[in-house]
Amino acid sequence: ANDAGDRVTPAVIALNGSEWEIGLPAMAGLPFSKSILKYNKRLMNCDWNEEDLSFVEASSSCSILNDEKLVYEFESSNVYSSPDNVTTKFYAKLFTIASHSMRNEGDLKLVLAAPLHWSNTSRERLVKCAELAGFDVHQVISEPAAALLAYNIEESTEDINVLIYRLGGSSCDASIARVSKGFITIEKNIFCSDIGGRCLTKDLADYIAQEFKQKWKLDPQESKRSMIKLFNHADNCKHVLSTLNSAHVFIESLLDGVDWSQNISRAR
Repeated sequence: ANDAGDRVTPAVIALNGSEWEIGLPAMAGLPFSKSILKYNKRLMNCDWNEEDLSFVEASSSCSILNDEKLVYEFESSNVYSSPDNVTTKFYAKLFTIASHSMRNEGDLKLVLAAPLHWSNTSRERLVKCAELAGFDVHQVISEPAAALLAYNIEESTEDINVLIYRLGGSSCDASIARVSKGFITIEKNIFCSDIGGRCLTKDLADYIAQEFKQKWKLDPQESKRSMIKLFNHADNCKHVLSTLNSAHVFIESLLDGVDWSQNISRAR
């Protein structure tokens, strides 16, 4: 668990003065900060395209300079950073969390999971960032293979085909894997860059906004600040609903000083 006791740390980073904030503290400043970056992973892929660049730029509040090299500009502190530097900061945060959880001293050994469609060059960038953060990287495997290993499916005594579905924050993919005598072979993979968990969060935020509007005749969708606040609470609600049948949402001063409290079930 991280410092807040959560087992999930959002891959969001913000520069607050001279201090870097990662995860929920970074997300807390979303309404007004000019120094917040999201979805940096997309630009760690050496084969990123203009669509990826536009998506990251639209999702973040910092500026992106794309001259000879790709650089983020955190305007509030006049600081510049590269995707690799940001990734290293993320891994440094994870290294700190892991160090506090480990009882024995010594190197923290790491196996990295990378998207299946990433090139060896992109994977090497990840390895370098993780090593700079302090990890001892043993191997890089594909994300579909990591999912199978997590459930010990490679131990099957029969030859089987497995469907692996990954729903990330901003993308998803489906893979067909062949498991035979402990060996995993990815037979087919389909990747989609515009469907992810953020779509579920947006739908949930829109639903709560409509419920609020129906009761109070006030529309949160007319206020950027209200919708960012609502989006953050909807995201937390989504995580709760992934393990429980219902979740409670309480948003203080959602719009014009009006609080909002609501129970949301999976079925609803």
